[in-house]
Amino acid sequence: MNINDILSKIEKYPLKNRLLIFLTICVLILVGYWYFIFNPKYNKISSLKKKITELDKQIQKNRKKIVHKKKLKKELEEKKRIYYYAKKLLPDTNIEVENLLANIETLGNDVGVEFLLFQPGKEIILDFYARRSVKLKLKGHFHNLMLFFSHISNLNRLVTLDSVKFRPNKEQVLTADCSISIYRSLTQKEIEAKENKNKKKKGNKRKKR
Repeated sequence: MNINDILSKIEKYPLKNRLLIFLTICVLILVGYWYFIFNPKYNKISSLKKKITELDKQIQKNRKKIVHKKKLKKELEEKKRIYYYAKKLLPDTNIEVENLLANIETLGNDVGVEFLLFQPGKEIILDFYARRSVKLKLKGHFHNLMLFFSHISNLNRLVTLDSVKFRPNKEQVLTADCSISIYRSLTQKEIEAKENKNKKKKGNKRKKR
């Protein structure tokens, strides 16, 4: 039976039946198109969109990592720069600190400042350096005292003036109560000892938990 015979038979059917057959054929064509053509392409497009979204997220994460890495690298370089700069400024040993203290006293005597008190405090160990505060009680004219403080600030070692309080005396002479801090870098052995001590503390805390 060919197509013409089929069409001739359909033409003999009532209009209602012919419309029903036509609609059925259209539905079958649409279903076939959906199942064999549109649906596979739709699934493929959806899969590709999902992969694109995942790739976009991955790209954003990688961009953030790159920015963060660059920031960390920059911070590390800055810390290294500060560390090496500080190493140049800071004395390396306690002997150098003692020499620096002696130099400070010599500087004061050279500009006409009298030392009524020169009391070094206990050394405090910090990250990669140690700090020692020194209490000073000085006597001299205002100009001489300012010259002494200026000389301290121009030392090629790290010395800071933490506080100063002036009290007037007789004949335009002032008494100055002040505190200075002297810094030195830790030796490699001291840094290693400090790191080991910190590791032991962390280990003890974990055991207690």
